[in-house]
Amino acid sequence: MQISVLIVTRQYLEKDIALKHAQMLESDDYDFEVLVGVGDNPSLQRNKLAEAAGGEYLLFLDNDSDPRPDLLKKYAELATRNPEIKILGGPSLLSPEKDEWNRVLQLFFTSPLGIGPFRSRYNATGSTRLTDEKELILSNFFVQKAYFLDAGGFNKNFYPGEENEFLKRNRVKALYEPTAAVFRLPRKNIADLLEQMICYGKGRAKHLLFNREDLLFLIPAFLVLYAVLVFLNPMNGVIILPLLVYLTIIALFTLLKLGLCPEVLMAPFVFGLAHLFYGLGIWTGIVRYKIFRQSEERAMTYFELIKLKSFSKI
Repeated sequence: MQISVLIVTRQYLEKDIALKHAQMLESDDYDFEVLVGVGDNPSLQRNKLAEAAGGEYLLFLDNDSDPRPDLLKKYAELATRNPEIKILGGPSLLSPEKDEWNRVLQLFFTSPLGIGPFRSRYNATGSTRLTDEKELILSNFFVQKAYFLDAGGFNKNFYPGEENEFLKRNRVKALYEPTAAVFRLPRKNIADLLEQMICYGKGRAKHLLFNREDLLFLIPAFLVLYAVLVFLNPMNGVIILPLLVYLTIIALFTLLKLGLCPEVLMAPFVFGLAHLFYGLGIWTGIVRYKIFRQSEERAMTYFELIKLKSFSKI
C-alpha cells in the first residue's frame, strides 16, 4: 500500500515539518511520500496536493500535527481489513501540559460540557466504530484518493469545517479509530482560544444554512441572547439564576475531574467565554451569509508544492 501524507502550511518551516516526517516509521507493509502545500487557502491547498499525490490513500495533517509513530501502520491495517470504508480518522489530542491553563483547556475540549458531540475529536474514547462528521477532524484525516477526487474534494468556501461539509455532502461510511492519534499544541492563552471559537462559529453558521441537522449548534447562539439579557438586567435574580446554575455545574464538574485546585475557579470563566464567542461567531456568520448573502469566495493568491519525501518503492 502506498500512502501520500499531505501537510498544508502558510509558510514553509523545514525544521517543524521535518519533525512530522521523522516520527513516521517505515514498514515493509506500506510505503509513503510526504507532500507539503504552501499557500493561503487550506482547502484548495489540500485539493491540489491530492491531485499531485501518487498514493492510493491520502493522510491529511496540519502543520502542527505530531503523529504517533505507528499512525500510518494503524491506518494501513484498518484500510486493508475494511476495503469498503473510504474514510478513516482518529483524534487530535492536545499535547500534555501540566499548568492550570492547559488543564482547563484539556477539560474543555474533551468533556461533554465543553464541546459536546465533538469531544471525540480531541479525546481517544471508545473503540473502533462507524462515525460521522462530528468525530472526524481534518488534522488527522485518512481517505482513499480515488474516492476523494471523484467526490469533488473539499469545498474551498467552507474553511474551517470543510471536512464536515465533505462528509455530509457525500454521506459515505467513515471509521473512527481512537488509537490512530496525532498530537497538537493547545492554544497559548484565552485570546487565542476565543479567536478559535469565533472562527469555528462562523464556519458552523454556513452549515446551519444548508443542513437542519446542525440546529443543535444554535444553542450557543441563544447563549449570546441570554448574555445580552443578563447585561441589561444585572440585578434581576430570576434572570441571573440560570447563569449561576451554569457556572456552578461547570465548577462542580471540574472539581470531580481535577479535585480541589485553581482550575475549579478558572473553568467556569473559560467555558463560559468560549461558548459565548462560539455563539458570537454563529451570529456573525448568519448575518454575513444569510442576511447580507455574502458568498465569501475564497481565492488562493500563492501556492508551492514541496516534496519532503518520495516513495521508496517504485
